[in-house]
Amino acid sequence: MIKSKIKKMEVIALITLLLFISACGVYNKHKKQDNNPSVAPVTFHSIVLKNEIEVSIPETWKDKCKITEDNNQVIFSYQLSSEREIELFKIMFWSLEEYKNIRKLEGDSFNEAYIIGQNEKHVYYFIAPIDIDLTEEELKKYANVVPSIYGHINDIFKNIKILK
Repeated sequence: MIKSKIKKMEVIALITLLLFISACGVYNKHKKQDNNPSVAPVTFHSIVLKNEIEVSIPETWKDKCKITEDNNQVIFSYQLSSEREIELFKIMFWSLEEYKNIRKLEGDSFNEAYIIGQNEKHVYYFIAPIDIDLTEEELKKYANVVPSIYGHINDIFKNIKILK
């Protein structure tokens, strides 16, 4: 029991390290692109959701990104293989009344940094997963893909546009 908990903590530490390294790599890559015109920039593909917001994902995700729309949320998942997908992030479409209730319920723990914006109908909120739902074997199998996928999420968040 203790060994499995230690192993799980090691996996979480590895994921955290990979995400950190990936984020630093993406940051440095963008800095190099600004200073070095020979480095190819990442091309983005725009998607309009519910005629209200525009999300730009990397062009390389176009055939691997699954978008599931629900009443008040849109879930973005990435197809790692034919049998495995991971959730990348959600965008919540809260009515102004729902937003007020959530703020009241959450109190000081509500993180305003992830509010994308609002219009007369909705408040848009970005939710990234807290952990990556992969087994240790899957982490090893997809070690060359997962960090680069999660490395783009901050850029996606920063570039979401409200249309109405």
